[in-house]
Amino acid sequence: MVLPELIRDLHTSIQAGRDDAELLRLAVALHAQGTQAFLHGVGAPEDLCWSAARLARDAAEQLDEPVSLGIAAFGIANGLLAWGDFDQAGEALHRVDLRPADDMPLVGMLTLSESLLAAAEERTSDVEAALDQAAELAEHTGEGNAHYMSFGPTNVTSWQLSVALEAGDYERAVQLAESLSPERIVAPTRRANHWINYGRGLSQVRGRRDDAVRALRAAERISADKVHRNPFARDVLEELVERSRDDAVGRELRGMAWRAGLPGVARAGHT
Repeated sequence: MVLPELIRDLHTSIQAGRDDAELLRLAVALHAQGTQAFLHGVGAPEDLCWSAARLARDAAEQLDEPVSLGIAAFGIANGLLAWGDFDQAGEALHRVDLRPADDMPLVGMLTLSESLLAAAEERTSDVEAALDQAAELAEHTGEGNAHYMSFGPTNVTSWQLSVALEAGDYERAVQLAESLSPERIVAPTRRANHWINYGRGLSQVRGRRDDAVRALRAAERISADKVHRNPFARDVLEELVERSRDDAVGRELRGMAWRAGLPGVARAGHT
């Protein structure tokens, strides 16, 4: 794992006063799109993810540049959303002073965060407006990876899927998942997250239990930690195990649940 050494070396260089502006920009990107994203991806405690978001914000505030402040706000807002603090998440997003002409991919990602906040607050019309705006921006940017955020049509669809799950619209979530080509998702953890979300949606659709297990297994093959530590994935595994049958899919399911360390689950084939 090189991330701890990279963090240490970067902050040592910042403290030494070498090329402060460029190093602070790197710190914003590292903590918002590196440390925080990694910790969230492996299901680390939210306080650790939040610490990474604050480090990004501190570096951005020292720089006082709109783009860096926007990147940090993205991390802060999504951290607050995970904590359930919707008011402060909204404040973090609304403080950003950026227009599409300044940085279209970043504005697109912040708009997607707005859609998730609106979904959490059950503001349906605002959800649709934000998603429509993000989709329009994605048509102009195409697929890309500015700021390591992968903004583009594929990412917009992934967020639409997340919003549908947040709203409990599982049929819509499954339709969105099946319209997306997973191979277009560059980052492995994000690709694993797609399969988790697909599995979450399938698990709530009548007659799709086996497909849900296969989707979660696909996610586990990409990133076992993502499945084993993700609270949503664990909840779905537990629910599916309660409804499982003694067939090949049921044994596959119990094997995943056992590897995730779910209590009371015997290892598949060794009951």
